[in-house]
Amino acid sequence: MSKSEYDIENLIRFVDEEFKPFDRLKTMRSSGSIWPVLLLFLTFFSVIIAASTTPSFLQQIPWILTFSAVAMATFSFLQASRKQLERNLLDKYFNELYSRLPKKTEQSGFFLRSLILMKIRNPKLKLQLAYQIEKKFFRKEELLKMLYE
Repeated sequence: MSKSEYDIENLIRFVDEEFKPFDRLKTMRSSGSIWPVLLLFLTFFSVIIAASTTPSFLQQIPWILTFSAVAMATFSFLQASRKQLERNLLDKYFNELYSRLPKKTEQSGFFLRSLILMKIRNPKLKLQLAYQIEKKFFRKEELLKMLYE
């Protein structure tokens, strides 16, 4: 077993033991505003009302295009909000766990960030079990790819 394998195993064990997921409600509250979702529903109901009051399909096209544009913009906003929330949680967890890390190196900081991101995306995942099953996902190249995707 090489030194880097030993370091990653110790970090995996450390993250599994120390990572405590936040309450889902706190996460949802900070994830963004509810207004885009409400706007999407209001637009949808406007399209339904417009479709029921206009006699021809050609008159409905502006409403359908408006609804589609608002739906795409809302989806884009929600995706950007989710990614920003993920980055904010990653920074918070990293600062908290890195300060408690017994052996700090530049490489351990990189690995720690990647492992925390794995736990944020799937809090119930046991990293030690995943490492035993498939070690290739914990290589430096794979962790780097995941961190910057």
